Amino acid sequence: MRNLKIRFLRFKKNNRRSKKVKKDKKHDTSYLVWSAVFNLILAIAVILGLFIAEPIRQFDFEPGKIAEETITATRDIVDEYTTQILKDEAINSVLDIYAKDNKKTDEIYINVTSGIGHISTVYDSVLEQLDKWKQGKIDSLIHPGTPDPEWAEDSPERIEYDNALKQYENDEKYYSELELNDLLADDNLYDQAFPNSFWNQLISSIEFYYLPEELHLIARTSVTDIGFLENDVASIIFAKVEAGIKQSELNSVVSDIKERISSYGYKSNSNVMRLVDVIVSHVTYNVFLDVEATEAARNLAAESVEPVFYKRGQIIITAGQPITEAQYKLIDQLGLLVSGANDYSGYIAMSIAILLMCGMLFAIFVVYRRSTITNVKFSILITVLCIISMGLYIVFKPLNQYVCTPLIAVMLTAMLINGKTAIMIGIPLSVFSGMYSGGDFSVIFAFLVASILCSCLMSKATASRSMVLVVGLLSSVAQIVAVMSMEYYTTAKLAMLGANAFWILMGGLVSGILAVGLLTLFEVPFNVITPIRLLELSSQSQPLLRRLQLEASGTYHHSIIVGNLAETAATEIGANGLLARVGSYYHDIGKLARPQMFKENQPDGYNPHDSLPPEESAKIIIDHVTNGLKLATEYRVPTKLREFIGEHHGNAIAYYFYVEACNRYGKENVNIDDYRYGGTMPTSKETAIVMLADTVEAAVRSMKTHSYEDIQQMVDKLVKDKIDAGMLNNCPLTFAEVITIKKSFMMVLSGTYHSRVEYPKLKEAENE
Repeated sequence: MRNLKIRFLRFKKNNRRSKKVKKDKKHDTSYLVWSAVFNLILAIAVILGLFIAEPIRQFDFEPGKIAEETITATRDIVDEYTTQILKDEAINSVLDIYAKDNKKTDEIYINVTSGIGHISTVYDSVLEQLDKWKQGKIDSLIHPGTPDPEWAEDSPERIEYDNALKQYENDEKYYSELELNDLLADDNLYDQAFPNSFWNQLISSIEFYYLPEELHLIARTSVTDIGFLENDVASIIFAKVEAGIKQSELNSVVSDIKERISSYGYKSNSNVMRLVDVIVSHVTYNVFLDVEATEAARNLAAESVEPVFYKRGQIIITAGQPITEAQYKLIDQLGLLVSGANDYSGYIAMSIAILLMCGMLFAIFVVYRRSTITNVKFSILITVLCIISMGLYIVFKPLNQYVCTPLIAVMLTAMLINGKTAIMIGIPLSVFSGMYSGGDFSVIFAFLVASILCSCLMSKATASRSMVLVVGLLSSVAQIVAVMSMEYYTTAKLAMLGANAFWILMGGLVSGILAVGLLTLFEVPFNVITPIRLLELSSQSQPLLRRLQLEASGTYHHSIIVGNLAETAATEIGANGLLARVGSYYHDIGKLARPQMFKENQPDGYNPHDSLPPEESAKIIIDHVTNGLKLATEYRVPTKLREFIGEHHGNAIAYYFYVEACNRYGKENVNIDDYRYGGTMPTSKETAIVMLADTVEAAVRSMKTHSYEDIQQMVDKLVKDKIDAGMLNNCPLTFAEVITIKKSFMMVLSGTYHSRVEYPKLKEAENE
């Protein structure tokens, strides 16, 4: 029966845990949805601010008119009109590229060489036929027939032939030569019909290549001239062909060839020049336009032209100067003309970038800072701080674009939430500021440097509110260095450093002042407690702590020791040590309702509980949690500190009085829930540490001996009991951190309860 009861209780406990896990998951999802909504609100607000920071202005301009005001580029832009003019000039400067056709060149070589060769062949044939014709003439003067070459030198036939030849040469030579020369000089030779004439024999004896009149020219050319044609004329032509001849240059090249040949002393109507005309007719152009190479060269020339680039803020039109066509085209390209369409491309691009940035910020929070983003209060706080910072940047930007108002959000986030979250929002705020400045990268870089440094320094700026101003100034100094480096990188000058430095320092100082001024406004409605506020609450002049000192001094002393234990342990594991210490100061303020009912405030030998039944005593002890929460509400103690009051006992049992009741009434007659604290189990590392420190300090204080080993055993036992009771189930402490906490406790307790040397007593003198 007992086993069944135990199983039922375990089932009931596990069922409650399962329901709690499901409920937590459901709440977690709903919180994420709300956080996404606030993230979207932030993105929309930043986009709307973009239109305010960078409004579209339009002007009524025309080319040639005098500009009434100076116009600057609203964004970085390429002057497409001027750039295209420069590209056209570069293209036109590229000459046509020609390529020599080797195949055509070889063809010209072949034709010219063949032509000259035919002339030589014809000439040789002419000489041969002339010899035959001349021989025929001689033969007709002596006897019919032809002398036999086989005749012997001293034969009668040969002697007769030689005598006849001498007679011809003596008597008829002149006549025959004259007749031959007259015949060759006759321009109409090829028209005469002599059946046995030289011309008909010549035409029939060679391959037909030249016209009859050309053959006539060849026949009247000397051997020297033929050699000139074969050598010098060919060299002149081949030199021109090798150099390349364009179609447009063909006539001039032919004329140049003829002039070169005529310079050798030949008249224009001479036989040689007329034959040159025949040879040159084979010369044609061998160089052609290379369309692809020309197009490639022109494209390369166009690509080599550097675009005409205007940076944001660069002057396009100066007041009092006439507006050029290029300037008019550029302001039209920027969408600044009344007659033109508004240029929303920049707004669209930056709006998309803003949405992406906010989306990435949300994703980073979900993955790395889920506890922050699932806290709707923090989501609203981050959204409001970001909107305020960007709104202030819009206000201050006309003075100087380097006034870093995002520092306000970074400082407040570091104080109200934590430094890691401050870094995470500082990055997108820096990018948004750069967008508000027309995409100026120097603004983004400088703000990133200032924001990150500010986030890191704010973790140390907990001593006073004045430290926030110091952090603002130090962040401004870092920003000045960043701006200086960017300015020198882009212009190699530091012309604007002085003016920028002044406004940067002013921005850091103003950001610090506003952060301090707005801190209280956010602390109260968002129930957030800052390090500065914690230090103020830890002051012994605080009303509750002052009452604790006067009305419950034992509890006050106990709280101080618990604070030392908790702060040391929290610092060791990377938790908020200051929060743990101040929470310890307030965790037992409920004992102010009846301080004499608690052991640490009772004089030796007197305990009111001795005369009370255990159930009443238990109720008095348990009620100090409820009374503490009431006092905290009355004195407006921040919610974060109230958690220490409600969670430092969890739902533990007032074990001393429960055992007394069991012994008095019997265990079966005692309801254990009547002796259970009504608080919740610790939900944070800090409240869990205070629970352990409170238990350990009270137990160790009650020990009769305080040796190191005894304290060690007590600490180990008490911490193990809390773990076994499930008191740490709802907090994010790890076992490794619990071990570190115990070591930290031992370090503090061994120093607090160390053994002391007994002072010796002074012996009285035996004889005065």
